Amino acid sequence: MKTLETIFSRSYLHGDGTVPIINHDLQELHTAALASWCLLISTMPNNITHELIRTYAPAKIPGLIESNNSDLRNQAGETVAVLYEIAREINSVFAEPPESLLITLEKKANESAKYKGKKEKRVQHATFREIYNSFEEGTSPEFDIKFGREILEITSWTSRLYYNTFSNLLAAGMNVHLKENGFLRSVFNLDDLEIDDMQQSKSNRFERHLAKKAAFKVRTQALKKTRANKAIRSQYED
Repeated sequence: MKTLETIFSRSYLHGDGTVPIINHDLQELHTAALASWCLLISTMPNNITHELIRTYAPAKIPGLIESNNSDLRNQAGETVAVLYEIAREINSVFAEPPESLLITLEKKANESAKYKGKKEKRVQHATFREIYNSFEEGTSPEFDIKFGREILEITSWTSRLYYNTFSNLLAAGMNVHLKENGFLRSVFNLDDLEIDDMQQSKSNRFERHLAKKAAFKVRTQALKKTRANKAIRSQYED
């Protein structure tokens, strides 16, 4: 945790409240470190989480929202949302955000700086509007992921953090892992796989393997026949 914080801490606001000037590549590194830090804090025991929230939630992480890098800015906002969501779950005395944070979130949800591109502003507005509403109205991210005959329901900032993290890692294979990976299913509290479903999945994969093998054999035989015919024609031509 401390190692990751050492990386993104270079983007903390200066003592006078000004934003540090950091090149784009380092800001991307800080964004990745912050995302990993946020993921780790969601797995910590309550007593450690309480201390981390006390240390970072009121000012340090919110200060990153002022970054001039859109990815770091949005990641900081989502990290704040996760921290306070966990704080409420463990009944922390730091579960209520300071008024200054709410003002910052509302400002970012409505900011219309001319130097920002349309897409950047659109993503920022949507991100911070959702975060702000989670504090003011008690809402959480809600969407469903359908895979096979099952549906994964995302209903919190933490579960969305997990889903986004694994989606980035597994890419197109995410749905397959949701269906067959026991660890991933446990992360999202999905029911244990039915034996019939597992056998059917293995059977389907085996059938696809056999089909590919048969197709490869047919292609190989066709190529051999073509080469043989060419060789015969070449002999006659000579």
